[in-house]
Amino acid sequence: MTNQMNVSGTITAPNLEGRRARCAHYGGQKARGSYSSSSCKAGRDATSCRCEEPSSKDLAFFEFCGDGSREASLCKHCGMTEAPHQRGVCPPGGLRKHRAGTTYEPQGGREFDRFYCGCHGWE
Repeated sequence: MTNQMNVSGTITAPNLEGRRARCAHYGGQKARGSYSSSSCKAGRDATSCRCEEPSSKDLAFFEFCGDGSREASLCKHCGMTEAPHQRGVCPPGGLRKHRAGTTYEPQGGREFDRFYCGCHGWE
């Protein structure tokens, strides 16, 4: 789980109260041979994963994605961290398509955290 650093520089665990987490494959199309795990609540005949749980550090591969997370600090234009934005503009070859010369702007916290329900197996 990702911890947060508060203004005094102390690392603290994020507050998960009231937050929800979705499987990283939530809503994605079923790939051939996937959804073979009985742990996915969508079931074997589902066309996509629909697993959603209350956020908890005990969920498999849990990742906090709210305000203060690493996810929230990624640039909403190119998907990269602030560090490669020398001279204040998005570097070429970012993770997302963006206009040339766009400046770094963090995307902010996400509504849902992420985990893995086992829908593509555990092997």
